[in-house]
Amino acid sequence: FNVFGGQSTTTYVAGTDGGQSGTGRADQTILYHLKLSKIFDFGAQGQLRSADTPQAFNGFGFSLQAAVLPGLKIGGAYNKTYFNPQFTQLVFNGGGTEYWTFGAKGDWRNLEWGAVWARQSNGDIAFVPDPAGGSEPLAVGFSANGIELYSRLKFGKFAAVLGFEDYIPHDLNRLINPDFKTRYAILGAEWHFSKAGYAFFEARLG
Repeated sequence: FNVFGGQSTTTYVAGTDGGQSGTGRADQTILYHLKLSKIFDFGAQGQLRSADTPQAFNGFGFSLQAAVLPGLKIGGAYNKTYFNPQFTQLVFNGGGTEYWTFGAKGDWRNLEWGAVWARQSNGDIAFVPDPAGGSEPLAVGFSANGIELYSRLKFGKFAAVLGFEDYIPHDLNRLINPDFKTRYAILGAEWHFSKAGYAFFEARLG
């Protein structure tokens, strides 16, 4: 999408750009990409953002995409992230952090579409009021499942965009409201007035 999206796919966790977790705009990483026979795309990354974890890497990830049919691609990714032991114990109760994503995208005549399913364990953070009465909110980790749907219908120089985000936490800490979730629809329009630029409108309803 032009503005919204990415929340339910665990890309931009904890209200950030995903740099620390390595899931979004990853900080300080070594990246490797390989394309095979114009069908397979393989990616790998190792993250070296700090020296405060026992592991040699602060995280690593792999992805594989395959063009199974003309206009149809499927793929999946796995990411493992390490934080320093004090942070892991305080925020995630000592649990490890992992991210799994699987998706598909297609392009057929005037229609583009995509769908992603994601699952993360101890990989996101909610900020809640301090029950002890402190002025600063507490960071509380949680796990969740999410799905993102995307579609774009083209009409010459114009296009309509429609999507949906659903991000449902599970095994919530008692400090987090049991009804906590993220769910919204996305409506948008685009005007491609030239090859070099376009204008868009996008709204989030949820």
